[in-house]
Amino acid sequence: MSSRPAVARYARALADLAEHARRLQAVRADLRALRELEQATPELRAFLGNYLVPAGRRQSAIRELFEARTDPLTYRFLLLLEERHGLHLAPAVSDALEEQCERATGVLRATVTSAAPLDDEQVSALAARLRQRLNRPVKLAAAADPSLLGGFKVRMEDRVYDASVAHQLDRFKRGRSSA
Repeated sequence: MSSRPAVARYARALADLAEHARRLQAVRADLRALRELEQATPELRAFLGNYLVPAGRRQSAIRELFEARTDPLTYRFLLLLEERHGLHLAPAVSDALEEQCERATGVLRATVTSAAPLDDEQVSALAARLRQRLNRPVKLAAAADPSLLGGFKVRMEDRVYDASVAHQLDRFKRGRSSA
């Protein structure tokens, strides 16, 4: 069973509660920090999904790790996830919450895939061109795919802009065959 719908529901509910309590930025910061810590600490990653540890010990560890270091709303949310054996979903909820907040402010997430890795300057320049063309803020992530001969593809929401060499050659070939 996919956890994606649950993650989206948790993120939406948490955003609503945090916004109502005027603590959305604090909760977002807490979850971002948890996400970064989870990525950097294999032991924490293992702990989040290990329900072989007795419930009392898990709750003590959660209290020790998070109660004094996070907003009370974030802490209660983590306890709720723990109670429902879903603490391992916290990093994904963080990502979903960020996406939801970005959408609410008009930020468009996009991914550029190129044959070779792009440097920060190239990614920034492409993001600026997209921002200008689409007339809205763009958060651009970069990925490399060596199977591309050259050029790049930009995916945003349900659209793909294909500026790859293979696509250009295919267009050229189709144009020549119809002549």
